[in-house]
Amino acid sequence: MIGWENNQGAYFIGILKKAVNAVAETVSSIQDSIGKLTDLTTTAKTSLVASVNEVDGDIGNLSSLTTTAKTNVVSAINELDSDIGNLSIPSIPSAPSASGTYVLVVADGVATWTAQTQDNQGES
Repeated sequence: MIGWENNQGAYFIGILKKAVNAVAETVSSIQDSIGKLTDLTTTAKTSLVASVNEVDGDIGNLSSLTTTAKTNVVSAINELDSDIGNLSIPSIPSAPSASGTYVLVVADGVATWTAQTQDNQGES
């Protein structure tokens, strides 16, 4: 009976070793897929959750965006880019050579220098 118990113990030890090796291989595979925490470019390197939360904090709350697009930062930036892309900025003429105070006035897409006199000071 002692011989049978020893064989049975060796059998179970063999099964446990195979199970431990399988778990170790699975953990190693998962770690390879995830990558090393030390390779993160974030300050937080203690866990993936801490790293993601750091990036999320840097981005901010998307619902606070003043753009129409609030689903992600790229969409919001693209919305602004589209709006800015439609603006036309007039060329600014050279400043007048005569002495005095001049104001750059932009009207109907045309920029002109206007002499500021006592009568029009502070006007916009």
